[in-house]
Amino acid sequence: MPLIPSLRFYDIERVDFIEGITLARYTIDEAETAKLPAGFISCWRKYPTDYQMEGQCDGCERVHRPRNTRCSMTIGRPSPFTEPRLYSFERRVALRDNYEVVDLSTERHRVLEKVVLRRNAANAQGYVRAESFGESI
Repeated sequence: MPLIPSLRFYDIERVDFIEGITLARYTIDEAETAKLPAGFISCWRKYPTDYQMEGQCDGCERVHRPRNTRCSMTIGRPSPFTEPRLYSFERRVALRDNYEVVDLSTERHRVLEKVVLRRNAANAQGYVRAESFGESI
């Protein structure tokens, strides 16, 4: 029996966060987040390919798209996501609160990982809800 539900990378329709330095993409799992206490977010995480890391691809959801002008790789500059924290993928700004991984579920030969993030208590400024994410950064 699989540890995490059967979900493929191409089933992910959007990216909510990007992690600085690693350029890992995070997508909020709204159904799982609703079951967690305040201050916790359940997400799917995918690390970029070696090709994406070499070119600093930071604006493409799944694979690098050479016509995407929001991507640092396309415009030939280093990624601005240089701090080890989460950034809003859409707005390209750092989240107000810091988050840390408190749970990780992965399977061999899977591209996606399931992670649970906890807002650090030192920076807690209100609950980030999946359905109102755009309003809470």
